[in-house]
Amino acid sequence: MREIYEFEIRGLPRSSILRTLDNAISLSPLLMPDRTVKSDRIMSVAPRRFSKILSGNWFEWPQVLVELDLQYRLTVSLDLMVNKQNTSDPADWHLPTDDQLGEYRQAIAGTVTSALAAICMKPGWKERWSGTHELTCEGLKTLDGAIVKTPIDGSTDPRVTKVRPEHHDLP
Repeated sequence: MREIYEFEIRGLPRSSILRTLDNAISLSPLLMPDRTVKSDRIMSVAPRRFSKILSGNWFEWPQVLVELDLQYRLTVSLDLMVNKQNTSDPADWHLPTDDQLGEYRQAIAGTVTSALAAICMKPGWKERWSGTHELTCEGLKTLDGAIVKTPIDGSTDPRVTKVRPEHHDLP
């Protein structure tokens, strides 16, 4: 048994993080025009279009999901279909190669990391499962400039509040 807590950091509302990311995702290079922002996630979709990210003159059809968990970690998932000819036949759209996925993931990681540079101290990316990557920050800078150690260890920083403990069985 391990306790998982929902944290609130005074001076760093989750909504401000999601608002910053929503704005970044709408801009180049991702240019995701259709976005839905909820209290803990951003779902973004772009229409079929010529890719400004993939090399080799490909067309893309991307969908990006960004989730902000209870401990201020970001999880980013990518669904991507590619097509060399930009036809309307669904059979012509297929999964990207590993290299194409790498190019797209690099663009997403750069966008997210740049957007959060003002609040994320020492960002680190790791793969959670295929197609999903997690961003963690060693520390977070609040909107008033205070630096809070990431509360994953149950930090006692006075700006961090444990909102609701839950028990989860972990292997």
